[in-house]
This record gives sequence, C-alpha cells and structure tokens, in this order.
Amino acid sequence: MKDRTLRSGYLIGLLLAVFCSTPVSAYKVISQNGNEVRWNGDKVRFVVSANGSDDFHNGRDGAGSELDEFTVINRSFGTWQTLVGNELSILDGGKVNAVETGMDGENTIVFVENNWRGLPFHPPEGALAVTISSFDFSKGRIVDSDIHFNGEYFDWALVDDPSEQGAVDLASIATHEIGHFLGLEHSSEDPGERNVVLRDAAMYYSSRPGDISQRELNDDDRKGVTHIYPSNEAAVLQPALYQVSPSSLVNSYQGGVVELSISGANFRANCSFKLVKTRCSNCSDITAVAVNTNGSTATAWFDVTGQPAGSYDLMVYNTTQKTDNLPNAVEILEGNYRNFGYNVNQVQPAAEPVEEYTYTGCGLVRGVEANTGNWGWLLALGAVAWSWRRRRG
Repeated sequence: MKDRTLRSGYLIGLLLAVFCSTPVSAYKVISQNGNEVRWNGDKVRFVVSANGSDDFHNGRDGAGSELDEFTVINRSFGTWQTLVGNELSILDGGKVNAVETGMDGENTIVFVENNWRGLPFHPPEGALAVTISSFDFSKGRIVDSDIHFNGEYFDWALVDDPSEQGAVDLASIATHEIGHFLGLEHSSEDPGERNVVLRDAAMYYSSRPGDISQRELNDDDRKGVTHIYPSNEAAVLQPALYQVSPSSLVNSYQGGVVELSISGANFRANCSFKLVKTRCSNCSDITAVAVNTNGSTATAWFDVTGQPAGSYDLMVYNTTQKTDNLPNAVEILEGNYRNFGYNVNQVQPAAEPVEEYTYTGCGLVRGVEANTGNWGWLLALGAVAWSWRRRRG
C-alpha cells in the first residue's frame, strides 16, 4: 500500500450490506471545525484499475446496450455531473494498472478481489465498498479520494434480471460512493429512519444485494451536491445570523434531538446549519438533521445525543463559502441541552465504547473511540456505514 501522509485528515465512507428489513430534507456535507470540504478548481479526474471485477455480470441499460463495469462506473459519475454542471467537470482518466491506492492525486477506483480484511483500514467482510477521502480541512479542500469495491465477499452486477438478486448492483453502490467522493456524508444513519426523503436518498447509509434504489438521486441528494457546487455562486447572498433560542424536544424523534429557532437574514432555501465546538481543533461538527427556513427565520433540529459537553458556535451555510457564525451560541451540558443558560431537554447518554466490530443485526452503535492513538471510527454496526478520520498530532 502506498504511503498516505495526510496534511490534515481523511475520512473513510464505507457501505455495509444489510440483510434485514428495516417533508424536510437535511443533506450533510463533510466538515470539521466549521469548514465544509469540496474539490477546488473546476475539474477533478478519476481513474479505474484495468483489472476491473473478476465476476461482474454484464447488464443492459434501458436501450438494451450491454454495459461492462467500467461503463457503469462512468455513468454513475455522469449522474452527479448533470447536477454540478460547469462548476466541476468530472473527467474520466481511463484505465490504469494500479492495484493499490494512496494519496497520490490519482483518485483511483479498484475492485479488491483478495485480502479485503488485510487492507490498512481493515474493513469488515460485510462492507460493500469503502471510499477513502483525504482533506485539508483548514482550506476546506478535498485532496484525494479513492473508492474500493469489495470483490472478495460479494458478486457484482448491473442487476436487471431476477437471477442476479444475490449480486450487488454496481450502479447503486457506485452512485452512493461517488457522493462521498464529492464531499457528501450520509443523509441518515438511522436504520429506522421515518423521513422518506432521507431514507430514499442515494446517500442513505444502507443497501443490500439486489437493491437498485440508489441508482437515482432524490431531492436530498440534489440539494446536497448543488450546495457544495452551486451554479453562479457569486449571485448567492451572504447569510447573517442574529439570534438562536431553544424549544421543546421534537416528539417525532428519539433521544437527544432538539429544536432550535434561529433568526437572521438571507437564509437560502438550500442552506444548512451546524454546531461547531469551540476551542477544539479536531472535533466533529454537528449537522442539523432537518431544516425549515423562510429566508429570515429557520427551525433546525440537531441530534446532540452523546456529544461532548461545552460551548458551540452556530454556523449557517448558503454555500461552502457563503457562511456566517454566531459565536458561543449554544452550550451542551452533561445530561442537559441549554441555550444561554436555559435548560431544555434531557440528552440521551452516550453509547458504551466498543473496541472491535460487533455485529448486532440491524443495530446501531454510535461514535466510539478505540484505544489506538490518533485513530478513531464511527461504526454503524450490522447495518450500513462506517467512517474513519485520522488527524495529525
């Protein structure tokens, strides 16, 4: 494996197979310390390992044309390209002889047919695919992104026939992983998600063999990627934050989800809100799980379950560059959530730490920090998604 020396950090977006059943959108953009990330410049190039897949079942598109795995991946990139338009040109760099990936600017896509568990990030057998993205968070910049498909434990196909229901649909999983490649996080990591917009998004955290639902982008996916790569960004107004106040726990949610009422100006219909921990150089931001705005006021819901106690800034994003910050707007206390001293709701305790992957059917274990130096990971166990960040010193 090539050396992957990071300037600031990287995140691994991983999609696991699921083998059990389970009006407001809120896309999530990868960020840290309030800095959302994107590809800088007006173009990004990807390459695909010429080895391809050992067992890909060629399928046919709507016109009856037979497609190989390289064409399917290319078309999945095209699904996103139609939305980012001229803001970012996604270029197919063709096939390369690479069998390994690294932070080399190549943005390589590979099918891993052997030693999947032996990869440096040790993904579980049930991981369908892993996207490793390297960032310079201080500049809000994606540095490198590589996609790995699990060819050792799964068969791949363009699923278009009942006989292929046991295979994983490459078009669906590629579309999901390319969302991470472009800077999006999961729309939801709740196995019981009741918001149909979040559950039906290509960026929803779960999939299974035979599932083709994530081939197409829904409204949440579209809002997310056009937030990162907006057309005519210069015409987007600068937002302003004036005040925030707490309100009651939203009954339709569980645990520590709280509702904030926010006043300001120029809130774009496509805007997002985050809570950013003050005086913390490597803390994860808390993105609103749902947002409703009319331009000068907004209601945003945040899941503060198990989040570190302390003071948080509130940030609004009309785009990744058009933002405003309300310093020390919210304080999270142990066991309570409050705004400027007013106690509001009980916060659900943090999940117990775990040190290894523990599969629990469709269960979900939230953020855990293993005793492994600077390495940590977020596990959605037995369900869908895993992300892993590394930060220097």
